[in-house]
Amino acid sequence: MDSRYAVELLKDPKTFEQVFRSGGSVETEVTRGEGENEVTTIEQHEYSFNEYLGTTDATWMFPRVTSNVLLEAAEPVQVIVPLLNVVRVNTGIRTVDYQAFGAIQAHEIAEGAPYPEEQATWARGAKTAKVTKKGLKVPITQEMIDDSLFDVVSMYMRAAGRAMARYKEQKALARFNDAAFEYKNTGDYTGRDRLGALNNTLDYMDILDTIGMMLASGRTPNTIIMHPLAWTMWLDQPLFKNLEWVNAGTFLPSAGTAKLTDGTPVNGTFAAVLQGTAPFGIRVITSPYVPYDTVTKATDVYVIDSNDVGVLTVREDMSVDNWDDPERDIVSMKVKERYDITMMETEGYNIVSLKNVIVDRNYGSDVTFTKEIS
Repeated sequence: MDSRYAVELLKDPKTFEQVFRSGGSVETEVTRGEGENEVTTIEQHEYSFNEYLGTTDATWMFPRVTSNVLLEAAEPVQVIVPLLNVVRVNTGIRTVDYQAFGAIQAHEIAEGAPYPEEQATWARGAKTAKVTKKGLKVPITQEMIDDSLFDVVSMYMRAAGRAMARYKEQKALARFNDAAFEYKNTGDYTGRDRLGALNNTLDYMDILDTIGMMLASGRTPNTIIMHPLAWTMWLDQPLFKNLEWVNAGTFLPSAGTAKLTDGTPVNGTFAAVLQGTAPFGIRVITSPYVPYDTVTKATDVYVIDSNDVGVLTVREDMSVDNWDDPERDIVSMKVKERYDITMMETEGYNIVSLKNVIVDRNYGSDVTFTKEIS
């Protein structure tokens, strides 16, 4: 392909991004001749990194391309951050005040009757979001550029995107923990071991109790957040196992179904285990950033109303700037974003924490299972 034509291709933002993603090569249709002699062929051109960055448009297109790669890397990592409401502010704003208040009640009004007035119950105070800068620097050496290591640069940028997303996720969960209402802790749980002694495991009554408390405060508990290794506690409870496997639809019973001594079915069709085995149809979100002690198997469980959790105040989305350091032959990519995470502390009942739950088997105390006789 003619080198001048190849340079012209790089002026197209789509082609510019395609070259970066394809490791420096791009295929394009080239038409030559006219009329009956017109011929269209697919031609390939291999770009070097110097050619790629040497185009006159690289100064604004390259940061945009790498920003797209950053965002793609960030997407699969975040499960807590998407629960937050997003508020975007102007570039000149650094702090935003959010007023927090409790739930109010709507009423049915008869024709001609006055509208009843509801006074909002103010919580512990306003919350202030302080937008600050978060970021990191990724060095790209001159050797990478000279050797046209597109894949290595792309790998670095994806690693940076995951690091930024991981930090935001950890920060969101830390704010969850700070704002949560601690409803139960060690010694409050009613789970029992095989001899009937309390063992600090969750019993179904603990979950019912938590949900009832949240409902009474005007909340709608609909989500449980826990460590990935903790969700197996639903499978360790005799009552849950029977209700979930059979009634929740994740187990399809058949004639001659085999069961263990506690009544657990051991064959059949299983589907959507993680979501289907959560009690009462509540959505389960697992995050590796939830505290979990691998020795004692102690962990925290959060029951939340995802409709009113918190706010992600964004001043600047994740972006990339680059600058040269000729003294060390390094082109540094500066990755940054400006935001703050604020939890709406409406007396804490929108985020309820169950602290130091032991992930072990709860045998229960009011249900007895017997082996099915075929």
